[in-house]
Amino acid sequence: MRIGIFTECYRPITNGVVVSVETFRRELQAQGHEVWLFTPDYEAYSDPRIIPLRSIGLPARTAYRAATPFMRRQPPPTLDVIHAHSPFSTGLLARSWARRYGAPLVFTYHTRLEDYAHYLPVPLTWGRRAMVWASRSYCNITDMVLTPTAEIQRLLQGYGVIRPIEVLPTAIALPGLEGVDRSWLRRRLGWDDRRVLLTVGRLAPEKNVSFLVDTFAHIWRAHPETALVVVGDGPDKTRLEEQARRLGLSDAIKFTGMVDRQEITRYYAGADLFVFASVTETQGLVVGEALQAGTPVVAVGVGGVLDALRGCPGSLLCAPHVEDLASRVNRLLAEPQALDALRRQTGLAGAAPGPSARRLVELYEGLLSSLRAPGVNSRSVMAGVGSSSATGVSSASGSS
Repeated sequence: MRIGIFTECYRPITNGVVVSVETFRRELQAQGHEVWLFTPDYEAYSDPRIIPLRSIGLPARTAYRAATPFMRRQPPPTLDVIHAHSPFSTGLLARSWARRYGAPLVFTYHTRLEDYAHYLPVPLTWGRRAMVWASRSYCNITDMVLTPTAEIQRLLQGYGVIRPIEVLPTAIALPGLEGVDRSWLRRRLGWDDRRVLLTVGRLAPEKNVSFLVDTFAHIWRAHPETALVVVGDGPDKTRLEEQARRLGLSDAIKFTGMVDRQEITRYYAGADLFVFASVTETQGLVVGEALQAGTPVVAVGVGGVLDALRGCPGSLLCAPHVEDLASRVNRLLAEPQALDALRRQTGLAGAAPGPSARRLVELYEGLLSSLRAPGVNSRSVMAGVGSSSATGVSSASGSS
């Protein structure tokens, strides 16, 4: 099968979308499929099956770029399936190519766009409505929508999406887990005598890191031997560093900036506890990665994180309140046996890459079979594919 993936962001950007795209692309290729990737020209990619699109910068504080239809490399002559990972510039190109090839258009809804409305130069209420409209409109011009959790499936139903929706979590495949050095992080930071809390994510308002810094102030007062490592970068980094200084925590919080994907496993494995406060996640890949690395998780139980961690061994969920998150962490720090028991339950989180990619191929093949049926309209027949209800909404077996 020849698959075209269209994504708004790719290397050197590092985020959940890039991890998802790379994981599925690698597994699909390992299963013998041809995968072509179309992305803005962030850099000169050496892989001949990455098609860089000429792009322009955005009028916002972001590294993302808007793609144009002009390609820097010859595209493939034909594709069987088109898979979009954004509803914007690359998503519109994906729709155009799906029509050009008569191929089904699949869309993965990675991001709760309404939670990013504060980046738009309009009143917040208008911005949120615009993002809901954009989400609904794009989903309804595709042949199938994929979501990482059932929570996001229900969100799109509430928006008025009428196309088939399948739940397919992004598989978790941390590099370098075999024989990882769990003492490396403390040596690197010179914190041999401290217990280390870790969080990973973009430093932006929607990730709620300010809430986490306030929470850590409560934890640190009860356990001054603790330290917090914040991995990631973003527009809020300077403001968060100032917040830490104001709270007297400059020596107890380390902002590392971006960390290479090949090194992130050593950060996860070197922490005593992973803490996460974002309430805008569609899945929260980082909490699954922490668990896979053997580090227990305490997270705010909202949205996709709630879906991903509900009943998950090695994790605790809390309410979106500073006091609740702080008290749960403080209790674990005060009771080492409880923390050790939680750690022993980790390591089994998340879907495996191979089965997830095979499920994705099954969904592709279902769309293609419907497309090839005699007397079928190629742009409308797929509405019932994979569907188990009158509204055409279903869930992948066992994935929710």
